[in-house]
Amino acid sequence: MKRFVPAVALSIATLLAARTTWAADYVIEITVDALGSAYVQALTAAGELPNFQRLQTQGAWTYNARTDYDQTVTLPNHVSVVTGRPVSGTDGHAWTNNGTTFYPANSTATISQNKGSEVQSVFNVASTLGPTALVSDKIKLSLIDTSYNGTGGTHGTVDRITFSSIPTDANSANSAASVQTFVNQMAATPFRYSLVHIGDPDFAGSWGSTNFNNAVRAADTYLGQIFNLIDNTPALAGKTALIVTADHGGQNNSHSSNSFYMNYNIPFFAWGPGVAAGVDLYSLNSATRLAPGAARTAYTDAVQPIRNSDGANLALELLGLGAIPGSTINALQDLNVAGAGKAARRVIAYTAFNEATMGVTAWSPGNTNTELGFVTQPITGPIGSTNSLGTYDSSSSPRRLRIRGYEAITTFDTVDLSGFTDVRASIDIQIANTTYETGDYFRVQLKHGAELIDLVYVTGTALNSLAKDQFLHYEVALPAGWEDVTAIASALTNSDSGAEIVNFDQLFITGMSIPEPGTLATLAIGGLALLARRRR
Repeated sequence: MKRFVPAVALSIATLLAARTTWAADYVIEITVDALGSAYVQALTAAGELPNFQRLQTQGAWTYNARTDYDQTVTLPNHVSVVTGRPVSGTDGHAWTNNGTTFYPANSTATISQNKGSEVQSVFNVASTLGPTALVSDKIKLSLIDTSYNGTGGTHGTVDRITFSSIPTDANSANSAASVQTFVNQMAATPFRYSLVHIGDPDFAGSWGSTNFNNAVRAADTYLGQIFNLIDNTPALAGKTALIVTADHGGQNNSHSSNSFYMNYNIPFFAWGPGVAAGVDLYSLNSATRLAPGAARTAYTDAVQPIRNSDGANLALELLGLGAIPGSTINALQDLNVAGAGKAARRVIAYTAFNEATMGVTAWSPGNTNTELGFVTQPITGPIGSTNSLGTYDSSSSPRRLRIRGYEAITTFDTVDLSGFTDVRASIDIQIANTTYETGDYFRVQLKHGAELIDLVYVTGTALNSLAKDQFLHYEVALPAGWEDVTAIASALTNSDSGAEIVNFDQLFITGMSIPEPGTLATLAIGGLALLARRRR
């Protein structure tokens, strides 16, 4: 049975605060290795870091963000930064090794291979807009390049600019060279998303020492080079956003203990078009993030602090893209950096199939549920002895809607679009790695009255280039004037052996809205239970 879903009911449950506009053409995310908050805050207050001061004056910021809960070392946190996932747990990316002993430059291991299931990243999604870049002066971060450069078992590419070997002298890094290389390349051919890693402070020795403070000053200089690039390049000025954070802090000569405040307390800055100026991030996100004081804050806590891993899905939001498939940190893209009164992109309705019982072909949400209901009906089938139809998951994969050995069609609840403009729909689709032939297909249509448009439609042997067991992200703008929309997903997989499989996941309908200040306070009351359930 089709249900008509009021837009306001789902927007209350999904997004509680004003959201940024899609204002940036380019996003540069910078991780400064070992940049504990206490050190950068003190030097900034002393007037010694003019470019960090600019981030604070012209952007939204906090000196009380968090690393991953379980790990306060470089490589696991950088994998969290690019995947929007914790390190540990069912939804974690599972990469715990940190040294070059475990990941030499010539290794072919990838994040997904180590996990045993697909782990997508910000590069997978951002690369749909154009070229992306990864710059680091630590060779261990070549793991990220190998995992997402198109040959490591993932969909999407990353254009590696440069990787430098770890210096033999711990007090001399190659950040100056790598940042200059990035500046030159970005000026010539801008990258839509870039991750720039600055390693100097981590190479400098004891935290708070003269060497360390000088390394932080050097990082400020590199940040100034990137500001200068943006300010003086017409193609970038007014179109480029910065996200600046750290992988961990530290104290004395160590940062490995995840229970020490100085190790897990880090800064987080956002700067650029559409970003509020001179505002503390927790004041902008009082309904969705909780300032942790000195607490470490587990992922199981109902309301989370801001973490370095919020940055990936924030970057995608600033670029006008949906969240990383499979991500759990800022997966609703509800980290507000814009401030009240700005145009807000909100999730109107969505489903990740998590609230439906395993193995069902029809589900209707109750009053306390938030995901879209659906009805799946077979057209032909079952075919062969191995087949399945309906919601499906396993110990290594999230819930999704599966069509295997059937031709079937799924109709989702109709969504009211009143009060929204610039509405977009997106979905993630996974195609099993096998051979497809004429007649096979997958299709997602969007319907309003008698009007139908395709979100995606792939048929026959064209599926073979996509059949890599990876979730692919598809997104489309709805025609102006549509007052409601119904999503319809269908597929045919007719292998006798059951090898052909199409999985649908993460259907999102989003739109632009300008929330009333009083509305936000009302929304906050009803949203915490959902956030506890869905954010990791």
